[in-house]
Amino acid sequence: MPVYYVTGVAIAERRLAPAVCALYPLGVTAWFFWMAFVEGAWHPAWAIFLTIPIVECLTVYLSHAWRRRRRARQQSDAVIDVEGQPGE
Repeated sequence: MPVYYVTGVAIAERRLAPAVCALYPLGVTAWFFWMAFVEGAWHPAWAIFLTIPIVECLTVYLSHAWRRRRRARQQSDAVIDVEGQPGE
């Protein structure tokens, strides 16, 4: 899976969460291979794979929270109070 596809879609859609969910596991795998083959540290490096579900859950939760906050702000900005205005 080429990284530039994910990056292009994230830029086009202006959404960061899908890019993080796609690129984080690739980065973890690359880091694991570096630690395993270059540094020779197979054993402690596998623990980084345990962080993938945590990062995925946090990313999805924060994405939904930001989307709810944005919708609430847009709804509150759209409400116009016409009663009780001065000059009546």
